[in-house]
Parts: sequence; C-alpha cells; structure tokens
Amino acid sequence: MKENVLEVLLFIFEHFFDDEHGFSNEETEMIEALEQCGFGKGEVKKALLWLDGLLELREQNYAPCTDTSKAFRVFSEYEKLRLNADCRGFILFMEQMDILDCKTREMVIDRAIALDSPDVEIEQLKWIVMMVLYNMPDKEGEYIWLENLDTDIQIH
Repeated sequence: MKENVLEVLLFIFEHFFDDEHGFSNEETEMIEALEQCGFGKGEVKKALLWLDGLLELREQNYAPCTDTSKAFRVFSEYEKLRLNADCRGFILFMEQMDILDCKTREMVIDRAIALDSPDVEIEQLKWIVMMVLYNMPDKEGEYIWLENLDTDIQIH
C-alpha cells in the first residue's frame, strides 16, 4: 500500500487536475480511484485536507511586500526541525531568483509543514513549490522555470 501524502498529491495533480477547470472528477470518484490505485484511506484524506489548505491560503489576502531588499525570513525552531538547512536554503534561493514572493514563500512553508512528515527533503520541497505556483494565477512563468530546474545541482 502506498502511504505517502505527497505521492497521493502528485498522483492527483497528474491524473485529476485540468488546467482550465481544476479537478476533473467529483471528489467521491477521485477518492474511489485513488483507493483502487492502492492509496490508503488515511493518506487520501490527508492529501485532500492538504489541498483544501492550499486553496484556503490562495484565497487569503496578504499585505504586499513592497521593500524586500531589507526583509528576511526568520524560521521558528519548529520550522527548523521540519525544514533542514538545505530546504531553507532552497526557499531562499527561490526568493532570490524571484520565483517565490512573500506570499508564496509562506504558502510553501505552511504546506511543507502540513505534510506532517518528520523532515522534508529538497525533492519534496520542489514539488510543494510547484504545486503552490501551479495554483497561483499569475505564476505560470515561475512554475515553468522551476519545472525545468535540475535540483541535483548544488544550491548554496
């Protein structure tokens, strides 16, 4: 049985998400299909809650970050436990490359923590960033850039 929330999320985006209409199936049909593919009910439920959280974050209004040249993100101790130095460095790199802005950075951190995994790896974080960007209407170019990024390169 496949027991990874990120695997369920990736499967959903690959098989059930339509660029024009969002999810192409009703939730009950999607749940049945996921369970038939071997995903556990618990992981499917967690993945759907994760997606709901992403959609809620997308709808929130954040104050714009107008002067980012002097601003920096300080991670809490809890975030540091879940996001190792490589992940935090990757997030910083994404900001420096103007792939993430303040809002999308916070969405990525929130969704990475929401995976409820003891620690998140770079490859997982890349997928989280891609899912966040994919769900933002004005971030298509950033999504495409990241999709083509080779995460095997050293980002430090």
